[in-house]
Amino acid sequence: SSSSSSSSSSSSSSSGSSSSSSYAVIVVVVGVVVVKAIVTAAAAVVVAVVVVGVVVVKVIVTAAAAVVVAVVVWIFLGDSNLRSHYYELSKQAGAVAILRALTEKWHKPMVCVNRSLNFTMRWNPHTQPFLNGGLLAELGSLVPTTAVLDSLSTSGRYVIILNHFYHISGSHFSSFHAKLQAIKEALVRLFRRNSHSVALLMSPHISWMGWGEHFGAGDMLGRHLMQLQQEIFSSHALRDRLLYLPTWDITQAIENTQFHPNEHKIITDVIQNFLCECEIGDDDNDDYDDDDDDDDDDDDDDDDDDDDDDDDDDDGEKTILEAAMVMMIMMIMMMMMTRWRRMVMMTTTIMTMCMKPGTHTTPDEVNQMYAQHLS
Repeated sequence: SSSSSSSSSSSSSSSGSSSSSSYAVIVVVVGVVVVKAIVTAAAAVVVAVVVVGVVVVKVIVTAAAAVVVAVVVWIFLGDSNLRSHYYELSKQAGAVAILRALTEKWHKPMVCVNRSLNFTMRWNPHTQPFLNGGLLAELGSLVPTTAVLDSLSTSGRYVIILNHFYHISGSHFSSFHAKLQAIKEALVRLFRRNSHSVALLMSPHISWMGWGEHFGAGDMLGRHLMQLQQEIFSSHALRDRLLYLPTWDITQAIENTQFHPNEHKIITDVIQNFLCECEIGDDDNDDYDDDDDDDDDDDDDDDDDDDDDDDDDDDGEKTILEAAMVMMIMMIMMMMMTRWRRMVMMTTTIMTMCMKPGTHTTPDEVNQMYAQHLS
């Protein structure tokens, strides 16, 4: 009887040690699973935060770009005839003067804004030669037209109005050529870097009464200058982005006599129609391509279709890239969620088996279940 009792006690002790070791293994496995689950969850949270951050940044950048593009700037570059149009249009726009004229004959830059319309208007008198009656204008008050054009950024909507005529009429004709050639090259650079910019080039106008000199501020050189304008600005690189305003014909029809046209409001209305038309149709000029080798300038519709196809191709490439990025992020998140689900299922199975009455799980069985769930 003593031997049987000793054997039973030894068997019970061995079974107790086996049970305790099994529970220890289970606790370790559960701890590992929980730790891995926490790490995986933390990684998923980090990835989610990064994805949300990227989306938020993209939205902010897109909104900022939209705000920048929405800024409209009308820039008048030329002589005091443009100054008259500047005055009239600023009144109609309800703009507040930032830089204003202090005298009647003002030949210095002016700026006005209408913040509710996100609208700015500027006037800059061109640089030398700039004959102001019998005197040269102050050097510090004149701004080179090319410098203004080169200073414009790649974003924003710019409408440039150009009028270089009677302040240069008392100088050698070669000065016209040099100035217009430099302006043309600056326009080409602007159109290449900013797809939301257009320009209006004004012709000379009829002026029967000039200054004391018979050629100064008169129309004696008008036809020669128009011919020069056509030769310089009839460039393929400026096509569809530069419009020509024949103020010569307008002032001839109204029988103008003054070097500041008597009925300048008629010209102002034409300029205003052009400006408003540019704002309405500016979205159709988003792309600019001067690499087209087609010399047929009469087939403008085909060229517009080509530009639209280029837009569609660019949009398609951007859409494909964005879709690929979204799919990659979704695959990573699905993999993490799948791993999380397997770990939860494994932990639930082990804990269920351990809590069943009268059952004991050996370490080998635990390892086998762990390997099975991992597979």
